[in-house]
Amino acid sequence: MLPKTVLFMMLVAPAGQQGGAPAEVVGAAAAPLSLVVYDGPGAGAPLPIVAWAQEGLEHVSGRAMAPGEMAAGGLNGVDVVVFPGGMASAQYDALGEDGRRAVVEFVAAGGGYVGLCAGAYLAAAPPYEWGLGLLDASIVDHDHWARGIGEVEIELSPLGQGLFGWSGGRLAYRYENGPVFAPGGDGEIPDYEELAWFRTGLGEGDADPLVMVDTPAMVAGRFGAGRVLASSGHAEWSEGIEDFFLRYVEWVGGRVELAAAASSGALVVAGGGSLRDEVYGRSVGLARGRLPEGAVDVVVLPQASRRAEAGAEAVPRWLAAGARSARVLRDLSLEGVRDWIEGAEVIWFTGGSQLRLMSALEEANCLGLVRVRQRAGCVVGGTSAGAAVMSATMISGAPEPAALRFGAMEAHVGLGLWPGAIVDQHFSERGRFERLLTAVLDQPRLLGVGISEGTAVIVLENRLEVIGAGQVMLIDAREAKLGAPGAQGLQAARGVRLELLKAGESAPRWAVKR
Repeated sequence: MLPKTVLFMMLVAPAGQQGGAPAEVVGAAAAPLSLVVYDGPGAGAPLPIVAWAQEGLEHVSGRAMAPGEMAAGGLNGVDVVVFPGGMASAQYDALGEDGRRAVVEFVAAGGGYVGLCAGAYLAAAPPYEWGLGLLDASIVDHDHWARGIGEVEIELSPLGQGLFGWSGGRLAYRYENGPVFAPGGDGEIPDYEELAWFRTGLGEGDADPLVMVDTPAMVAGRFGAGRVLASSGHAEWSEGIEDFFLRYVEWVGGRVELAAAASSGALVVAGGGSLRDEVYGRSVGLARGRLPEGAVDVVVLPQASRRAEAGAEAVPRWLAAGARSARVLRDLSLEGVRDWIEGAEVIWFTGGSQLRLMSALEEANCLGLVRVRQRAGCVVGGTSAGAAVMSATMISGAPEPAALRFGAMEAHVGLGLWPGAIVDQHFSERGRFERLLTAVLDQPRLLGVGISEGTAVIVLENRLEVIGAGQVMLIDAREAKLGAPGAQGLQAARGVRLELLKAGESAPRWAVKR
């Protein structure tokens, strides 16, 4: 049901949230935009959408348009077409072959396409049966498309924060059986950009709510000379973020450009052992690139180790890498420690026990401080145990009673700086493939990342790059078919994806979810 009142808060964040800088505006004055909304089988009422655009944006003319008119050339002279919620298959059929061709040609020639829920499905690529192929996006678990209607939580990507002028935390988002997207792998259509991710999901009947978690809630892409924005849910029906719809229209209409808001700091996640100078140098370089004066201060937190001298050996290596200072903070209870952490551009964790490290950070009330610093742009990294703590779900110890059995790997809470992954270290040297696979099959929504000694991954926004001497294995069961537990809890799975990367290589787009 549509809300009775829609409040348009142009460039103003709702109370309690911090507004960011809006997307870059093209030109001094808004160019006129002609907008039409699909009005036919499989669609909700189009006129409220027209009214929202005309009321919230300057110089916009809009009206409803039937599928037959689209097929007969009605999109000539139009700037933006909106396909609303409803039923994608009915919209697809009502357009007919001529109408579908007209929409595709309209976008390819420079038109803008906004798809809301059903309209987002319609933008997807084959093998989805009712997709126009405007986005290189496949539909995940379409057998359970009726996964629920209600409120979920989303989180904006840096590009989403830039487009919507928002830098707050999670947002409430109306969801009504919209698509669950994944990259499609069509080499001829450019990859889409993720504007927001689902952080919670719905799962009515036998649908798994975790399938939605960490998948894109909103994406933006290019098709030919045109622009496509697909929203799986309904920001326009979500209290406090109704004006996001206006940004959809402005971006596909060419009035604004995508520009990332200030992003979280990079993660440098190392697998233990002897690290090359490159790991320290790249960490300092990533931090220096964000600073006007380029001076980088490093703090080393050695609480994972029982050794009194832990962390000291890293100080000269940080200085040789170009850091202005490097300080080991052994006692987190001392006065001034929080100031040092708050002033650092690089925070580095040593090896040892990840459980000991998390306990020490929690006891000193520093967990939140590290998270805040990373969100503010500080580079955070660690080796061995210091790598394992980066994920939200952390593993430690050996499988009990044995590997490849459900529940054999006890899960612990990590820092949550890389919530879409679960990290294991000393991966090749200590034969930890079965340990990580066991954990991934227990937590199939997480990407398993096994890092060999002397090797590190740099995670920045949606990119994962391997540096160092060894290899990194990625284990992905997010789209695998998991079998029911067998005798003695034996795990079973089909379709688990593996990638083995070496230095200089980057993870494929499907793998990285921050």
